[in-house]
Amino acid sequence: MWTSVCLSVSYSPAKVRRFDDDDDYVLAEFYDGVKANVALSEVFPIPREKYEADKRYILRKEAELVGQVVVAWNEAQHQFDLGMYWLTFHD
Repeated sequence: MWTSVCLSVSYSPAKVRRFDDDDDYVLAEFYDGVKANVALSEVFPIPREKYEADKRYILRKEAELVGQVVVAWNEAQHQFDLGMYWLTFHD
């Protein structure tokens, strides 16, 4: 089984934390530490080096947004709102 995977619908590098041969899902830990069960049909393998390079790139780009005004989708209100970008789950 692969050690690094990526979602096929929306690119998000992750590491496989658990896989059972008779299961259609993997437990993936994404670059930001979030864990989720993901359908095998939604992932594809990537080399460990690509995972590490992409993780560094994404985290650097996210850090550049800290303190910037952003437009974000407010699911509760079903509208876009202005907000301030901050990180709550990164080192």
